[in-house]
Amino acid sequence: MKFRPGGDSGRLNWIHSAVESTDVSPPYSLVTGGESIHWIDLSTVFSIFERVLRPGGVVAMIGRRWGTGTDEEMDLIKRSSTYRNYRPRNTFAELESEGLLRRLDGEIFGPSIWRPTIAEYIQARHSQAGLSQEWMGEAMVDEFDVEMEAMLTRMFPGGAL
Repeated sequence: MKFRPGGDSGRLNWIHSAVESTDVSPPYSLVTGGESIHWIDLSTVFSIFERVLRPGGVVAMIGRRWGTGTDEEMDLIKRSSTYRNYRPRNTFAELESEGLLRRLDGEIFGPSIWRPTIAEYIQARHSQAGLSQEWMGEAMVDEFDVEMEAMLTRMFPGGAL
């Protein structure tokens, strides 16, 4: 971002906002997106991308793999998700299959070490659409948090993942 070499160049225009409501001044050569892509209406947003990108412009999508990788955690997420038919998603593959995105190249960086506390990890899980505290409601959040904390405490007795 801005702190990276060249990130403060006058040729860059950093916009941190919801794409659906941002006032933009196209054309752009690059639009970036990340894990929040699952929160948006893909056809609406990709129409905006198509409108604001110059010919040859690129949408760069950034993702990560995280979690304990256990069946126990996946079961808890499925039971707790506000998406009644929850299934893990590969949003990037979905975008490709819908013709909204075409993979030009891919790079894998890392591994990047993220050692959150159990509380930080649980909060990160609530950043996911199906586990949003607002959508789950207080009782469901409390139940999820208690069960997730107990599971993680068993797995990571040192208190950090």
